[in-house]
Amino acid sequence: MANLSRIRRERMLDFLKKIRDDNDNKDETLIINEIEDALIEKKFGLIWEEHSEAVDERMLNEIPVFVEDKNKEIENGGNGSNYLLCGDNLHSLYLLEKTHKNKVDVIYIDPPYNTEKGFVYDDKRVDRTDGFSHSKWLSFMEHRLRIAERLLSDEGCIFISISDTEMSGLKMLCDEIFGAKHFITAIPRITSKQRSGQEKYMNISHDYILCYSYSDTFQFIIKRNLEDVEVKEDKNGHYIEGDTKAILAALSQGYSKGGDYDFEYKGKIYKPITKDGVRNRWLWSKERMEIAAKLGILVETKNSLRMQLYLDKKFDDKTNTLVPKNNNLIFHTADFMIDNAYTNTAGTNELERVMGGKPFPYPKPLKLIKDLVRLSMVEDPLVLDFFAGSGTTGQAVLELNLEDGGDRKFILCTNNENDICTNVTYPRLRTVITGIRDNGTRYSSGICADLKYYNTDFVRKDNDNLANCLLAHTDEMIQLEHHIKIDKDYYISVLTDSDADELEKKWDSYKNLKAIYLSRRVLLTSSQEELFHKKECLVIPDYYFRNELREIGEI
Repeated sequence: MANLSRIRRERMLDFLKKIRDDNDNKDETLIINEIEDALIEKKFGLIWEEHSEAVDERMLNEIPVFVEDKNKEIENGGNGSNYLLCGDNLHSLYLLEKTHKNKVDVIYIDPPYNTEKGFVYDDKRVDRTDGFSHSKWLSFMEHRLRIAERLLSDEGCIFISISDTEMSGLKMLCDEIFGAKHFITAIPRITSKQRSGQEKYMNISHDYILCYSYSDTFQFIIKRNLEDVEVKEDKNGHYIEGDTKAILAALSQGYSKGGDYDFEYKGKIYKPITKDGVRNRWLWSKERMEIAAKLGILVETKNSLRMQLYLDKKFDDKTNTLVPKNNNLIFHTADFMIDNAYTNTAGTNELERVMGGKPFPYPKPLKLIKDLVRLSMVEDPLVLDFFAGSGTTGQAVLELNLEDGGDRKFILCTNNENDICTNVTYPRLRTVITGIRDNGTRYSSGICADLKYYNTDFVRKDNDNLANCLLAHTDEMIQLEHHIKIDKDYYISVLTDSDADELEKKWDSYKNLKAIYLSRRVLLTSSQEELFHKKECLVIPDYYFRNELREIGEI
């Protein structure tokens, strides 16, 4: 059957080529080329009118940088810093791509839903009266999600809360950015258990959580269509290394079609036999069992095989094995529809307990974020939320670590719209970590954790001393990338020759020094070279501001 659209398109392209060949006017040729580009760009998928933002256009002439507010640093015995980044999240993401490309294990975001009240875009509120509200919302999200995709680790997963309004568009956008094969599911969540006061109308009290993951194991365990999982083997023939005793689901004694087979695993033949010696069926097909074996999620029991799941495990010093951190590791998507702990009311009550008031509408509940983070296949994942809102994600990570002794870290980004970062996000995190509310009352005994607070700022590209201006913001990038503190005690940065001279002069006073971060611009003397390399000496990478300096001819 003929593709009529393609035939028409090729006819128009041939006509344009003829016009261009017969035309010497450069301006008209450029226009013809633009028309040609518009004709050959993608014709199936999500297409919308792309819009720019002032925050994006600002980066044409200015370079975003982080500036640490040391007065807002919180230290309570943590062994690695968490971060609160205050400023437009597009600028924060731009900088995070330099420090955390392919390093983030879990992303959760709760972006503006583009409801009747609208959302702030390009410093203006866009609502349904704007004919391009959907296009502007998609442009707003695409710029941020494209960077988010580059931040995700190879085992990473992303969860996005969204309502009906933009659900279909967001799903198509995410399929394009993260890949449709990495889509896991859309989890429905009841936002409120209250019935509508007007019985004749349908009470819409739900939203969704779109889930994508690059982890084959994550997809194998959670996806229903298990045959679609692509198994990748390393040089040893194993996908996952390590061992765990977190046995969670039996594979035998089921009733699957084609489940009556013997299975060879590690040189031993296993039969689907019940404890009474009766022949039964495997729960999975033979093909699924073979994939599970390659993924490394099978464990041998006395008489059978069971599945092991890499969720919430910890090292047991007594048995020298990895064991479950708790017994509530698996939940069903239906739980989000029936459990009061997942509703907005639960989130509101939790925030009120922390803050001692009602400072923010409809915060996400802690259990929601905790259970999503628990799904990560990574031990102690790094968690990012670049629509941080009231800071639920930060509190959830802190409480998970308190519950199971984990070492998860978080990075939160917020634009401080309506002073939310100043009045809600930061005070909430400070209260959770220290245990003391702003009014001096005690909330809890506190949590062993640290927090660094960065503001976004800008340096003009036409600055006469651009290299030195950017160098002044290098410490913030080092700290963020390595989750450490340049404290002039355990960690120190050497950015100039004078810094090197000063360190050499006072060397004997640095008894606790663990590592030196050294700029490539510093020329060490032979004595400094010998002295400094007695400690771990790390060269500060060029990628922090290399492209920006190259653009204006500095390098």
